[in-house]
Amino acid sequence: MCLLIAAFAGKLIGAGVAARCMGLTRQESAAVGVGMSARGAVELVIADIALEAGLFDMAVDTTPVIEHMFSAVFIMAVVTTLVTPVLLKRFYSSAPIDSTTRLDE
Repeated sequence: MCLLIAAFAGKLIGAGVAARCMGLTRQESAAVGVGMSARGAVELVIADIALEAGLFDMAVDTTPVIEHMFSAVFIMAVVTTLVTPVLLKRFYSSAPIDSTTRLDE
């Protein structure tokens, strides 16, 4: 659970603050931060490369955290990928539409 919170918070703070500094509104900045959380494909590719390289191989005396690291990264990638569209829909459903926005484009 801590890994999921860190994954969302890292992108929300990192990308959201940068978007806010570039002049986006608070809601738009949060949407940018949440949108950056859907990076599951990249995480799965990197985790697979690490697995094949032996980075997840266990020594004799390993902690439970190390034993389940690949599974944790896999679950984090899947959950962040699935939750991001739901959160984005919530951000954009409450966003006001200005008169210059065309919905049919």
